[in-house]
Order: sequence, then structure tokens, then C-alpha cells
Amino acid sequence: MPAQSPFQEHLYTNYIPTDDEMDQIRADLPQHEAELVSLNKLIRELTARHNGIKAHIDSHRALISYARRLPQDIIEEIFLACLPTEGCPKLNSREAPLILGHICGLWRSIAFGMPSLWSSLHFSMQAPWRDFAKHSEAITDWLVRSGELPLAISTWGETMYREHYHQIITRFSHRIRSLHMSDMTVTQYLLVAGLDAPLLDEIRFAPRYWDHGLGQRVLLSKLFRGENLRRVTLYSLEDMWSFVPIAPFFWHHLTDLSLEAGDNGGLYCRSAHRLIKGCPNLRSLKFAFQTDWSEDQPFHPTKHITLPNLESLTILLSYTDINHVYKDLVDMLFMPRLTVFHLSHSRTIPRTSPCPPLSNLECLDHLAARSPEIVNLTLDFLYLTKTTGVHLLQLFPRVETLQLMADEMYTLGNRTMGQSQRDAIEFIKLLNRLCPDLTELVLESESSITEFSEAIIGFLNSTTTLRRFDIRCSCVLDSEARETVPDFQLFRRRGIVINTTYTYPPLKATSGQFSAFGMAF
Repeated sequence: MPAQSPFQEHLYTNYIPTDDEMDQIRADLPQHEAELVSLNKLIRELTARHNGIKAHIDSHRALISYARRLPQDIIEEIFLACLPTEGCPKLNSREAPLILGHICGLWRSIAFGMPSLWSSLHFSMQAPWRDFAKHSEAITDWLVRSGELPLAISTWGETMYREHYHQIITRFSHRIRSLHMSDMTVTQYLLVAGLDAPLLDEIRFAPRYWDHGLGQRVLLSKLFRGENLRRVTLYSLEDMWSFVPIAPFFWHHLTDLSLEAGDNGGLYCRSAHRLIKGCPNLRSLKFAFQTDWSEDQPFHPTKHITLPNLESLTILLSYTDINHVYKDLVDMLFMPRLTVFHLSHSRTIPRTSPCPPLSNLECLDHLAARSPEIVNLTLDFLYLTKTTGVHLLQLFPRVETLQLMADEMYTLGNRTMGQSQRDAIEFIKLLNRLCPDLTELVLESESSITEFSEAIIGFLNSTTTLRRFDIRCSCVLDSEARETVPDFQLFRRRGIVINTTYTYPPLKATSGQFSAFGMAF
């Protein structure tokens, strides 16, 4: 350390030295500057020695590392575990599997020699024009590495080079087992609609917008008519009914069908019947439904439809009278193996339409008689009262999984604001008696959990079978509300998994990307 400066008291001040003091300072600085140069030289020498020793240690540690001693089959299992658990891996050099080829020559040879690493791919068709050739070559190389394995391909986006990308898909179409297409037009889809894909087992299609008049050509296209096709998912922001062909058609091979829609995209009763009638072997069915208020002569079916293998039915309602849904749709279905039944309002619509509660209890009796095995149920208190909810659970005493929805409509017909939540609160107090086998409960509301605290705590204190409780609130939790949130630690120590989620604003319909299918790209 340098000696004490005679100007110590003036440092870091606005003091102005005299001429003699300035000469004194100039004479003092060179020796310190020389010492600093010497220290910097020493630091560089020590740093070089440090880096050399560290490199020696690291290189020799690498020789004895466990990774070098791993058998190739173990490395391959590790590589497979690096792939995403949801969706297809992206064409991204910073993610698996591409990044695995950038570590060392050994890993590169192992990765590039594993067809299973390259049998699925998600890519965008919106590459800049200057990168198009390189991008399409990378896609082709990826799929070539998959050998002869069945492929899962996911594409996204509209492009002026659509023909070139579709040539790639055509080249590998004989091996495609799963095909996801999103954010493209129906016109673009029709370029590949006639592909020969004999292994195709699943197809998902979410167009950016509908080309009116072309919708029916989608379901009638060769891709959707393949004999091995089992699972179909379609997403439309509007006019889902326009998909369903007017002429009778049959999907005997189809087992899983999901038709999701935005604000005005649900099926009408007529199109829903036509579609369901053509899919007699479904195991899972999910679709959005709306009433066609423009019909001069509303459709009222008279013949029942039997779905002998259907195990799960989900109907999302928009601008619909639930009594109409039960009478003209649910009551017309015979589903002896049904175990999962969800009928609720769609969260993508602005809740400003009249919503009269369910009054036709006879339809519930019919449902219980025809589908006695239901153990997974949704109760939406926009449509149910405490009385009808109790009646419904009395018909299904074996319920193990229950979802309660307690949102509000802004126009409720003859119901007052807040009635849905009040009915749900009173209903929760009766749950332990109504559902003696309940193991999983989901509560969804636009209000804070504090509105339900007393009823929830009472239920948790009395239940002996519950194993999981999910609470999903679409509201802002302010500081005052946080102080009144119930403490669930006691119940967690008893082994109940309790999750509380706050989201605001509530989830709305997005563009036709595969986020609509629970996949984010």
C-alpha cells in the first residue's frame, strides 16, 4: 500500500492545489505508476500459471470422469430423456437433440446414429427467404436421420414457399404417424390433403382462419379418411359446424375426437348429431356446442344414437340453453360405458348472455340410467342450483373426481348476481355426504378462494378419502385478500395435495395455434 498522502484531507473534494502542490503531486505519481505496471505484469504471469494448472486438472479429470465410462446404451437413454415431454422437439441448435451433437465427436456420432432421437420434429414454415434453402435442408436432414421409424411432424405458420415445405412432407408421408398443423389456411392444408399416409394415427389442425366454403373438404379429404386414423383434433375460432359434411359420412375407425372452438365456433345440434352418428366407435369426444337461434324450425331429433365404447364426453357451451342441450343432445345418446362427463360453459366467451338454469331433471334421470358408471363429473353452477346439483350427485354416488365451476354471467335471466357462488358454497358443505368416495376435487371460480374458505375448511376437516384438491381462481389477489386465504398446511401434512392457482385476466381464445391443444410453440 502507498504511504499516507500529504493531500489526504483534500482527496474527493473540490480543493484546488497551489502551483507548488501541483508540482509535488506530479513528482510523486511516476513511482506509483511504475509499481502498478509491475503488478499488472505479475498478475498476467500468475493468471497464465493459474489457467495452465486448471487446464491440466480439468483435462485429467475428464479422463477419469464417469461420463467416459458410461456404456453407449446408457448414453442413448440419457439422450432420449433430453427430449421434450410435451410436443415435438424444435429445429433449434440450442435444444435437444441438435445440441447433443455439439459436445464432442463421440456424442455426435451416437446422437446422429439414433433414429429415435429424430423421429419427431416441430418446425415453422416462416423462415426468411434468404434462409429458406438452409432451413429446408435442415428439416430434410433431420427426418433422414430417423431411418425408417414412424414420424411425428408438427408445422406452424403460413409461407409463400408452402409448396417446397409440402414437398418435404410428401417425401416422408409414408412414415408419418402423427401430423399437427397450425396457423395456416384451409387452402394451404388442401395442398397436402391428398397425401398417402398409411400409418397416420393422429391429426391435429388449427387454421389461422377459415376459408368459407372449404370447411367440409377438410373432413372429406384423404388424410382424414385414412383407415388407421384414430385421433382427430380440430380448432376453429368460428363456424366449426361448417366442417361437418351435409351428406352422411362414417368414421368407423375413429376413437378420439376433439372439436374446440372460439366465441362463435360451436357445433349446432343438427351438425353435432350428424357428426356423432358417423363416429360409432368413439372412446373420447369433446366439442363446443351452441344453439342455432336463426333456425326457423329448430332441430329436435327423435332417434337415439348408441356409442357403445364412449368413455369420456366433454361439451363446452356458448350462448346455449342447457335444457336444450340435455333434451336434444345428451338425452339422445346411449353411452353405457361412459365414466367421464363434463358439461360446462366455455371460458372463451364473454359471459353476457341469458343462462337459465337446468330445469329438466328427467334428462338427468335418463343419463344416470343409461350411463351408470360415471365417476368423473363436472358441475357448472351457471346452469345448476344447489337442488339440481344435489340431485345429480345422488344419481351418481360413485363419483371419485369432481369439478365445480362457480363463475357468474352478467345477465342471468331470473337469477341474481352471486347466486352461482352461493349455491356452490352451500353445495360444498354437503360434499362429504354426497360423495363418500371422492378422491379429487377441482374448484374453479372468478372470485378469490376467501369466498369459499368456511365451506372448504369444513369439507377438508370431514373428508377421509380426498387425495387432491385444485383451486383455480380467475381474479386479482390483493394484499387484503392474501391475509384471509386459509392455511392448508394442516391438510397437506395429512397427505392431501392442494394447489391454488390465480390467473388474471381469465383465459381467452387465442389464434389457431396449438396452444389451443395445450401445446405452446
